[in-house]
Amino acid sequence: PVVVLDSFGRPLPAGTTGVADEFMDTAFLLLQPTAGTVSVSSAPTVATSAGYHVRGQSSANYDKKPFRVELRNSDGTDRDCPVLGMPAESDWVLHSPHPDKALIRNAFVYSLGPDIGIRAPRGVFVEVYLNTATRAMTSGDYQGVYLLVETIKNQKDRLDLKKLKDTDTALPAISGGYIFKFEWMVTDIPQRLMCPSGQANCWNFLEVADPDPWTIPQRDYLTQHLQSFVTALHSATPADATSGYPAFIDTASFLNQVIVQELTRNLDAYSRSQYLHKDRDAKIFAGPLWDYDLIAGVGLATGGGTAGNLPTSGWQHEASAARFTATADWFPRLLADPAFKTQLVARWKALRQAQLSDAEMRARISRLTAPLTAGAQRNFQKWPILATARVGMFTTPTATTWTAQVTAMQDWLIARAAWLDTMWQ
Repeated sequence: PVVVLDSFGRPLPAGTTGVADEFMDTAFLLLQPTAGTVSVSSAPTVATSAGYHVRGQSSANYDKKPFRVELRNSDGTDRDCPVLGMPAESDWVLHSPHPDKALIRNAFVYSLGPDIGIRAPRGVFVEVYLNTATRAMTSGDYQGVYLLVETIKNQKDRLDLKKLKDTDTALPAISGGYIFKFEWMVTDIPQRLMCPSGQANCWNFLEVADPDPWTIPQRDYLTQHLQSFVTALHSATPADATSGYPAFIDTASFLNQVIVQELTRNLDAYSRSQYLHKDRDAKIFAGPLWDYDLIAGVGLATGGGTAGNLPTSGWQHEASAARFTATADWFPRLLADPAFKTQLVARWKALRQAQLSDAEMRARISRLTAPLTAGAQRNFQKWPILATARVGMFTTPTATTWTAQVTAMQDWLIARAAWLDTMWQ
């Protein structure tokens, strides 16, 4: 499929160095293949007004920009459209795999998540044209292969939680639903959930994404609930079913989250884009999964508050110890608990016989890459970076073909799983 964005002659802001969150008007056209071929002269399956802006933290600085897209009616209100088999919605992300020269790292994790029991957004690969000039679209407007992916939001076809109303100020209604996340070192957090002054074992860089806007009683309820969770996590019997962390979190989802983070060695593991959610009268769940392009051999050797994520050996939670000091010690405390560790080893062994066997990982990669051969060739004609060691600030494999880049990612994951086998016994 092809997505065309035409901004009516308005260029992107020059020198974007962070999140540029002012939506600009654009036309959004979606063209789907017929017998395997897309023609830009064919009738679009979606044609609508929209707003878009550059998104991301470090990724906003890529030459190949990622975008946030909001589909709109003519009066500027949200327009829910079904897109490429995904349920109707107005809010989407065009993720731009750029340091990820295999093009599939995010897609690999997002497809894996639901198969092992942790929530993740749906996504479909597209090729993007962006015309910011006052002329007809040309081949020079081609931007490459993108993943058109659902945003994380409280909506019935995405993360379907109870909706909090302003009048929900008492139990049980005020107990959910909430979506919150750690965003390490992000300074412009609009709904920052502050840890109460004087509390031991505090948290920081915690953003509440939903409800938005929150009310003061809802803010206070979630604060108090997390205080109780932290107290239980640091108690003398943290694994107690009624007084410890199992009373507050869905342990299975946290086990799955740790496995995904450690298998992939996500550079931002546990500390950035680390989503959590809590429904009404429910426990805290880890997920949905988000932002997994700096994994599996792509990232940093050192720096950025981490000891690096490139080797196939070593724990990512240990490499990220400095980040936990700045965010929260929730995951390190869980990993230090013998009961959690026992369940983690059992879960890893079960997955290695199923979705995370070497054969199943190879098969997943094959399914994801099969439709991309021609698109990958066009992408790297536009962005000839295959042999470039550093893309932006990140270290990347230097294999000179896309196929070899995919093989490098696959070999890294299999070697990483083998190391984890020796550790999780």
